[in-house]
Amino acid sequence: MQSRCASIALFGLKVLVGFIGFLIVLDYSNSLCSHTTYTIDNAYEQESPHLMFRGNLYNFTVFSYNLWGLPEPIGNHTRMRIPLIAKTMCNLIPRHDFYSMEELWMEHARFARIVSHECNFNQTTEREIRIYGRRKCMYKLLGSGLGTITPYRRVRNEFAFYEDTRNIDLFASKGFSMTRLWLNGSASYALDIYTTHMQAGHSEFEHDALRAQTYQLTEYMHRHSRDNAVILVGDFNMSPPRYNTSYTQLDQFNYRDQADFERRTSIYRTLLFQKLHDTIDALPISQRASMHNDMIERSLYRSSNTVHIRPIRAAQFTKEFKYVSPNAMQEQDLSDALPQSYTFELKLAADV
Repeated sequence: MQSRCASIALFGLKVLVGFIGFLIVLDYSNSLCSHTTYTIDNAYEQESPHLMFRGNLYNFTVFSYNLWGLPEPIGNHTRMRIPLIAKTMCNLIPRHDFYSMEELWMEHARFARIVSHECNFNQTTEREIRIYGRRKCMYKLLGSGLGTITPYRRVRNEFAFYEDTRNIDLFASKGFSMTRLWLNGSASYALDIYTTHMQAGHSEFEHDALRAQTYQLTEYMHRHSRDNAVILVGDFNMSPPRYNTSYTQLDQFNYRDQADFERRTSIYRTLLFQKLHDTIDALPISQRASMHNDMIERSLYRSSNTVHIRPIRAAQFTKEFKYVSPNAMQEQDLSDALPQSYTFELKLAADV
């Protein structure tokens, strides 16, 4: 009996050592994966119209949603929820200019098909939808989980993989996308819209990856969007600094302890150093009444010399995205996050 128990214990130890070795190899092979930024061919999209203004003002609306599209059973009822989300979004598509989706890992083909063929908006076609599903390397189980929709012509559309991902995020190909619009069809009025989903986790090890991803994103912005207006949306897994504040005082609980809170919010400050402004913090309470101040799904913006951006309002959809769970037999949210809507006033400089 003791011999059998010892054999089982030895086998368990070998499995544990093998798993640790696998993670080490995985982490090393991550450095050997493709770090390329790839450009999406927009040649077939030339029929899409540019965003044209009547005068020099336009209220530009952005929809952002983390769909929680994880494989089942980690993501509850993903095969049911994602098509329901797509059909619910059909009712919202005429009301927004740009749509950003995060964690659209599973069922993204069905999602795109529903939005393409069932949404009655300007004869929506596949050219208006981008699902960034390419995997960074062979061992990655998932793509980026990002997707965007816009009816306007993308004069440039790129995606970049994050070079540093850790722990459970090793299995996903996280990164960011950049979509460039020419307002009024002019290169002088360029608007770059970024979508991202960044490193999750509470440990210093994961915070190091989050910091590296933030530097990579801001460096890309510096190289490619230095002179352009920018809107950045997504799941940052961090929020703005709140000085002399305990993490227990926040209006949304996303941090494990005070050290976790202080480290991640200090990383977020790197974005603010790039002259980006946090949309929620920039708005008066009356214009963001339904938004949590400290949510990790956020939006930032930056004006240029030719395009001035001013946030007007922000809101969450608290009632529309619901479904009846087969297990609980009661109405629940379609995701573990609420969809958000941001409205920005875009003002074009008259002397360009």
